Amino acid sequence: MSCSNVFLGDLPELSYDVINYSKNQLYTIFIEIYLHNLNDDFKTKLNEYKIINII
Repeated sequence: MSCSNVFLGDLPELSYDVINYSKNQLYTIFIEIYLHNLNDDFKTKLNEYKIINII
């Protein structure tokens, strides 16, 4: 009985939140890696438009 309460209660909502949080973090990590690997030409163009501020 208590097992069915777990699956009908907060567990589905909790797992949904964990999955969404992971998706957001992976997207952020991908963008950071992409911006880090841009060549210097693109970096200067993006800095001119004040889109990113990479040293």
